[in-house]
Amino acid sequence: MPLPRFGAILLTMNDRPEDFPRALDSLLAQQGVELEIVVVGNGVVPEQVPDGIRNVTLGENVGIPEGRNIGARALVTDPDLLFFFDNDAVLPETDTLARLAERLGHREGLTGGWGPRTPLRWRTVLRLTRAGRPPVV
Repeated sequence: MPLPRFGAILLTMNDRPEDFPRALDSLLAQQGVELEIVVVGNGVVPEQVPDGIRNVTLGENVGIPEGRNIGARALVTDPDLLFFFDNDAVLPETDTLARLAERLGHREGLTGGWGPRTPLRWRTVLRLTRAGRPPVV
């Protein structure tokens, strides 16, 4: 069975210089998934982004929802799942995204029964937040 394909959008304003690398490292450590990461600088040039990771610089802060939308449109691949990730969060295990995909019923490259022609906006969107805030799934 093909691995679930994730498009991960990480929005930053360069305001968390200690948290951001940990967040990004926890994404890069994910196993059992195909992962494309886009870092969006919301009104800033993204800092601390390793080579090979796509980044988008927005000339002004357009807000969280629009920044995430722009990041999703910047994906090169056609992911099965979108994952909006806060720049101060850390995925607790290296198989967190794989387990989320399994929980959502990922089967043979498809989640929720869509195919390549299904608009991205209809696909499942995942978001993890810091402890103490309710998760949005």
